[in-house]
Parts: sequence; structure tokens; C-alpha cells
Amino acid sequence: MTDQQIWLLAAQGVVSLVILGYLAMLLWKKREERERFKLYAVRDKLIYLAATDALPQSSMVFKVFYNVVNISISEVRNLDLASLARASVAAKSALEKEKQEALSAAIARASPEVREVIGEFGKVMMEIAYANSLGLRLFLHCATLAKRILDGSRILTLQPPKPAAYDTYVYWRQMHDRACPV
Repeated sequence: MTDQQIWLLAAQGVVSLVILGYLAMLLWKKREERERFKLYAVRDKLIYLAATDALPQSSMVFKVFYNVVNISISEVRNLDLASLARASVAAKSALEKEKQEALSAAIARASPEVREVIGEFGKVMMEIAYANSLGLRLFLHCATLAKRILDGSRILTLQPPKPAAYDTYVYWRQMHDRACPV
């Protein structure tokens, strides 16, 4: 190979890497848009419920979830497992105990359509956190693999989760159970 051919191959490699990087950036932006549109769909359903008087605009459920969905739409890029957990803990501490119980009671009294939309919001948020968090994906894949390995035997026991992480899990589980009772 001549020097000229080597330089041409190097230039072709650099141009190819630049094009691949650009395409990867476009794919990433399209994924963010797809996630954002899922949240738009949830917001549209909330607005539809308000328009059909299935969920009054003055209700706590509408106000809280409409604001949360709007904030989430603007923060799709930054949503991952850690930020979702921080937001959950912040929301839990920001809502006074009475307000949290009032919101939970309002969700429990809400119509099945309203609970379905709230459940869909939770599902979309978890999908976004999963898509944005490599650590969460690896953890879930490893946990699934470990579960498959341990299903046949009970020789190993798993350590209980740390209290703060467990409290956050219990909080989300209770909110989901109230929104989507089975």
C-alpha cells in the first residue's frame, strides 16, 4: 500500500466514524421523542377525563398528575433510576402525610378510567427510567439470571435490601396498588 492509499483509508475511517456518530445521535433523539410522546398521550388522556367530567380539574388527582406529567415531559432526557428515586423521595417528603393520604384516598375513590391513566403514567415513567439507565438494565438482567439459577434450589438466600431503598420501593408499590388494584 502506498502512503496515499493509507491516508485515503484513514480519511474514509474518520468520515465513517463521524457519520455513525451523527446517526447514533439522531437515533437517541428519536428515542427521546418517542418517550416524550408517550407522556403526551398520558397528559391528553388526563385532559380528556377532565373534559368529560370523569375527573374534575379542581381535584387533587388532576392537579398533581397534570403537573407531574408536564414536568416529566420537559425532563425526559434526564430521567433514569437514580433521578426517579430522588424525585420519589422528594415528593414523599414534600407532600405532607395528610396530603399524601388525601391523594391516595382520592386515587382509590377515582373511577377505573382515572386509575388506569395513573397506572399508565407509572408504567411510562418506569419505561423511560429503564431506557435511560444502563445500570438498571444490567441489574434487572443479572437479577433475572440469578432468579433462574436459584429457582431450582434454595441453598442461597438473598440479602434484604437497604432500608432507604426498601422504603422507596414500598412507597411506589403502595401508590401503584392504590392506583391499579387488581
